[in-house]
Amino acid sequence: MWKVWIFWFLLIPHPSFTGSSRAGIEQAMLKQDGTYETIRFDDARIKHYSKDPDFDYSESVQDSWWTRFKNYLRLQWSKFIIWLFGEVPTSSFLLFILKVLPYLILLGVLFFFLWLFHRLNPGGAFIEKAPTNTVFTTEEEAIVASQDIDHMIEKALQEDNYRMAIRYQYLQVLQFLKNEGLIHYQSDKTNTEYARELDQEFQKSTFLNLSKIYDYTWYGNFPAHRGKFEQMRKGYLDLTKTVKAGNEKR
Repeated sequence: MWKVWIFWFLLIPHPSFTGSSRAGIEQAMLKQDGTYETIRFDDARIKHYSKDPDFDYSESVQDSWWTRFKNYLRLQWSKFIIWLFGEVPTSSFLLFILKVLPYLILLGVLFFFLWLFHRLNPGGAFIEKAPTNTVFTTEEEAIVASQDIDHMIEKALQEDNYRMAIRYQYLQVLQFLKNEGLIHYQSDKTNTEYARELDQEFQKSTFLNLSKIYDYTWYGNFPAHRGKFEQMRKGYLDLTKTVKAGNEKR
């Protein structure tokens, strides 16, 4: 019989454990000596502290526009897959393919545009350098680059200006050696530097002899006459004949 009374005692709410009042909430706390102590929580204090920002430990993180954009795309892709295939089992291989498929499509589009860019080369007009006119810093450079040195020589001979004819003939020698790839022409180079670039001894000796006639006539103010010019002319023709004969043997 006493067991029944204990059972009903446990079922009936006891005010010392569950009692509440208008002023707050009461809870029972078991003490070390085996007795219970009633603890009251004041509703007014709870409301006061809940309004205090110092006791607000909640954190709200605002997603960036990029995160929202990715979530939107992911949602649309999921809707499309569900519409196309229906519900896909989470453990299926098809689900793995569908997750990887967007990245494969993105890579395919990227490679397509790279191929199209390489094929059409739309940036060629911007990358390619615009043609520029050659600017000659000296008169000598302009004459060597000219295709009309023979006419200049003939005009100087008609005027009996052998000094100028010898100068034009010497510059024609430089033009020929430059066009044949035997020397690297620069207006500030010396004749000795040009001679070092010539491999064959005959070419080197002929060029130095022609350079000596030119230097004596143009810089040394030695008398210029028809014979000096003919000597320059013969040396030039011999040099061209030797170089061309050597090219034919190769």
